[in-house]
Amino acid sequence: MICIDHKLANYEKENYYLVNYPYYLDIAAMNPGSMHVINHPVYVTGNLDFQTGGRRCMICYNPTSGELCESCALLQMDDDAGYHLRLQCNYREHDSPLMREGWCTSEDYPCGILANSERCHSNYYLYVGRYNNLFKVGITQSSRGKTTRIAEQGLNDAILVGGIKGLPTALVLEEFVSELLDIPLNITTEQKIQSFTSADRTPLGEYYKILTECEELDERSIDYIRALPDLHIKTDLSHIKITEGKYIQGNVTWIQGDLVLLDTFEVVGIRDLHGWEVLGL
Repeated sequence: MICIDHKLANYEKENYYLVNYPYYLDIAAMNPGSMHVINHPVYVTGNLDFQTGGRRCMICYNPTSGELCESCALLQMDDDAGYHLRLQCNYREHDSPLMREGWCTSEDYPCGILANSERCHSNYYLYVGRYNNLFKVGITQSSRGKTTRIAEQGLNDAILVGGIKGLPTALVLEEFVSELLDIPLNITTEQKIQSFTSADRTPLGEYYKILTECEELDERSIDYIRALPDLHIKTDLSHIKITEGKYIQGNVTWIQGDLVLLDTFEVVGIRDLHGWEVLGL
């Protein structure tokens, strides 16, 4: 079987902003012969017991060295065209011909890419989240709900700013809040793993006060979401590096975002498995 994706389960209910952790993960794997997909649940108190095989192209599933094969890479370039075009008509150039007020709308979008019609003109949430002792700023489409992205990121708690219309405005505010609070837009996997051993868990209260008093965010809804209890581990954790023939075994003690902690004080990044053959699930 080939690991093609993973997903978190147990998402929010309407008007309910306390997320139920720990989630369980589903590892989605596909039989390249029958194209049959199975979902293998990973949950706290359960266990992992499998071995990795070779690598496969994530589009056609033919063996590769880990990259897309040549023909699928060309297809991927076409799929990514909408994303790259959004970067070219972005928030840093409000007078750009494509994004000038009244020129580009959800019904009439000069780039001609349907995905951009939805993404550029959707409503967005901006979030300031805490992952153990780390902080990050990000955005997510309102249609995904208030807690979906929070769960995917594995955040312990988050401040959520709503009422943001359109991707350009959301990106403007994301950059503004990042600079205002001196908080990055990204956290690396290694930083996340190291953060479990830190006893410093600064709450979001100070940032909440700053955002509620910020004139640029006037008349926007601001919610606080408490998601995940803090886990502090005194023993250093080891990040399992995925290689061909790697045998992974252990009882699951914690799940946070896409990171699975084992009783061996090792951490499996489920995203690391994407495109690998997983044998024994």
